[in-house]
Amino acid sequence: GDAMGRNSRKYYIGVKHYLPKEAYIGFYVMHMDMDRAATYHPVVNEAAFMGQKKISDDVVLNGTLGYAQVKHGNYDDDTDNNLFAIGSLQWRY
Repeated sequence: GDAMGRNSRKYYIGVKHYLPKEAYIGFYVMHMDMDRAATYHPVVNEAAFMGQKKISDDVVLNGTLGYAQVKHGNYDDDTDNNLFAIGSLQWRY
């Protein structure tokens, strides 16, 4: 089944500005209401900056830096706030 649960909604909007040499910078915002039939249904709000830079002809560096808020993550009255960073290095052959 879907990890979001039944009766869920997800909204996402993102903007990217493409730069020379297969690079870009961007920003996105996401909102999820999961398993809305539950009394304390999980709600996730997320916003992040993202980017890509081509390091060589075959290697690309990707990165994301953002903030996420999770309300009712364990179906209780708790709220969790997190900063996150993701990086990846791709070798294209």
